Amino acid sequence: MRLRNILLIILTIFMIGCTFYQLKREINLPGTFQKMTQPQLDEKKTKSPFLKVHMKNGNLYLFDSWKIDEAKSAIVGNATLFSPTREVISKGQATVSLDGVALIETNFLKPSPASTALKIVSAISAVILTLLFISLPGE
Repeated sequence: MRLRNILLIILTIFMIGCTFYQLKREINLPGTFQKMTQPQLDEKKTKSPFLKVHMKNGNLYLFDSWKIDEAKSAIVGNATLFSPTREVISKGQATVSLDGVALIETNFLKPSPASTALKIVSAISAVILTLLFISLPGE
């Protein structure tokens, strides 16, 4: 009987713990990004600490921490600079003027609607399995 209970608990945790995510991508032009308020920028940082800055010359800055320097009209932070062929050029502190930016991209994970349905079906299945195990005679 104990083995059945342990297996049921493990199965229930496994079934309810399954979650699927969708990658949500937001693309902004430099002017739009520059006009955002501080709360809007803070929300972007919370959702996605990474920031991809695509340059007009084809280079890409991947920031893992960043902020907007309004006085310099620039993005400042810790970044990896990639060439147009995506070879690493440099890593470290970077200041990128918004004048040379083509677009700014943020990515974040959002729970999929299918994930909610899966959790509901899993919970119902767990209840059915529990009732089934309870109704079976003991070992």
